[in-house]
Amino acid sequence: MECYTLIVACLLCLLPLATCVTPSGTTPGIQNIFLGRCLAYQEIIKPYPQTTVDCNSLWVKFTTSFEGKEPCGLTSKDYSDFIETSLSSLPEDKAMFWSGTYRVAHDYAESGKRFITLEDTLLGYIMNGLVWCGQTAPPGINYHSCPSFNGCPVAANTAFWGKASSQFASRARGTVTVLLDGSNPAKPAYRTDSYFARFELPSLSPEEVQMVNIYVVHAVNQPYRETCNNGTLPAMQRAVKEHGLKYTCQDNPQAILHLLCVDSPGSLMCRIAQHGNYSHIFG
Repeated sequence: MECYTLIVACLLCLLPLATCVTPSGTTPGIQNIFLGRCLAYQEIIKPYPQTTVDCNSLWVKFTTSFEGKEPCGLTSKDYSDFIETSLSSLPEDKAMFWSGTYRVAHDYAESGKRFITLEDTLLGYIMNGLVWCGQTAPPGINYHSCPSFNGCPVAANTAFWGKASSQFASRARGTVTVLLDGSNPAKPAYRTDSYFARFELPSLSPEEVQMVNIYVVHAVNQPYRETCNNGTLPAMQRAVKEHGLKYTCQDNPQAILHLLCVDSPGSLMCRIAQHGNYSHIFG
């Protein structure tokens, strides 16, 4: 399930069966949350080596991006300085992208220990779940009412997360991993209007990225609506190839199956997987 609020990190709302509630304005206490997360990430979490960033300076760069401005007039350029300061280089073979698979992707990534999603970077960790928007009248930040996603042009809606996604992808090196949902009846696994198709894939460097591993994940006890060989996956594979990248595609790799089956060990898919031969269920 995907839903968006203008300039909002509504990534937590991508959880299956979650309900996305649009907050009325900028997150209360956003400065304290921002600074606390920034400090905790760099002093405690530290998932991989990164350049140290001054949190107070970063807060100023963030607020300068949107404070005193009309929300619907923002573009990705407004956030460039803040985003580029927040994102460091990524370790080789660690970058992971996902669509419709928030929970399993982050369980598999293990908070940056196994793979690194955008939410595992300093930028993503700070901004995840926050809402913000500006206004021309004092105090420059609107704490009462932010526009809905459909209330502004697409360029404004994607100004922050589109730019963040592009910059994250541009730092990927070696092998990258993509997790897609092959069971969602409402949305296909690969969409040309998705963040991966619009921002991340075009930003992957054919000179720096040697392989794209595509993993199609199927929810336990849900129909297998799409696999590597049908649905929208062939179109995705063509898009990856046309971008000059090599790829592999695998349905429910064993490591991910283990995660899926922790809560449902008695399901048919998990019982078949225990015997090491489940390829026939993909048709």
